[in-house]
Amino acid sequence: MTEQAAVEIYAHQKQPIVAALPKHIFSLTSTRFIAAFSIVLYHFKDHMGFVDINNYTYILKNSYVGVDFFFILSGFIMAHSYASQIRDGKFVFFDFIKRRFARVYPVHFVTLLAFCGLGFVFFMLDIKPNIPEKYAIEAVPINLFLLQAWGLTQEGTFNTPSWSISAEWLAYLLFFPFSLLLFRLNAFAALALAVLLLCGFYFGTPLLTGDPMTGLAHRFGILRIIPEFFYGIAVYLFLCRAIPSQRVSHFLWFGGALALIGCLHFSAPDLITIFLFGLLIYALGARSCYGQNNLLDKRIMVYGGEISYSMYMVHALIYTVTFNGADIVFKNQTPNIEAGMWLFAVLAVFPAAMLCFHFIEEPGRKFINSRFNRP
Repeated sequence: MTEQAAVEIYAHQKQPIVAALPKHIFSLTSTRFIAAFSIVLYHFKDHMGFVDINNYTYILKNSYVGVDFFFILSGFIMAHSYASQIRDGKFVFFDFIKRRFARVYPVHFVTLLAFCGLGFVFFMLDIKPNIPEKYAIEAVPINLFLLQAWGLTQEGTFNTPSWSISAEWLAYLLFFPFSLLLFRLNAFAALALAVLLLCGFYFGTPLLTGDPMTGLAHRFGILRIIPEFFYGIAVYLFLCRAIPSQRVSHFLWFGGALALIGCLHFSAPDLITIFLFGLLIYALGARSCYGQNNLLDKRIMVYGGEISYSMYMVHALIYTVTFNGADIVFKNQTPNIEAGMWLFAVLAVFPAAMLCFHFIEEPGRKFINSRFNRP
């Protein structure tokens, strides 16, 4: 078990249940790439020129739920990474939050600076951006302190996708109390509680905010992550308690993937899609117990997952430069020009993400982790 984490989760009867999962579940890393790229295509979809993809499928129209997948997966991975420390009483909140900060903040800070610079260029050249409020100077502190998802602005500002990083930060702060609660429950009870919480937020959020839960972003996106992160932790605990056979795990993965595609294609209620995300994460986690030699375990897919955060964080910058630039250069864009700019933007995301990962994300993470220690 050199690369396996033996995780003991105590059931209601206080008897340990042991689940041997790989320390690194490669297929789940790969799914981060799929989710991130689906969000890129979702934001770029209205610039495809002569092609209206909605005439053929609603998959891209509904790909905003890739964010919900990230939130659920985040809860699962945090539980998988820190379950042993929590069980053994060795969990140190300062070390945990430092690592989380090192993981998300360097890229967030640099992309925020890039958008501030872009706003300055627009101002100096007297160029009116598509959404002027996006560059409001008073929103800089909100972004710096990761408060973009707390409903403090009426519009998304600067690097608008970073609202989800604000929501993730709250989830990190709540991870330990969430875990203390769920780890003391029977795994079945924990999952049932998570499902009830998810349903409560899903149906209650529109009454509180006027928006569907999966439509929340800068306006109280924190309400979107709380039940989904909680659900991800519960899925992990359930997997530790009930690992299906290899055949069943393959069936759950294949059947769940087909069902997910169908839900996205036919615009099924997002709640069904969210539950399917949990099922797919459960199935991939189970499959990893029987070996990691499938398509999603291939190095190129795993690398895509590794750079997925950078991809997610730079794609709005690519979008702004490409499509705002096209509006300036080409006063009357033909469908062919627009389609060409769309293709350029999609392809540009990949090298931009790779550069961001290798020169900002990884060096920034290593610097913070090596410099800032407990007093």
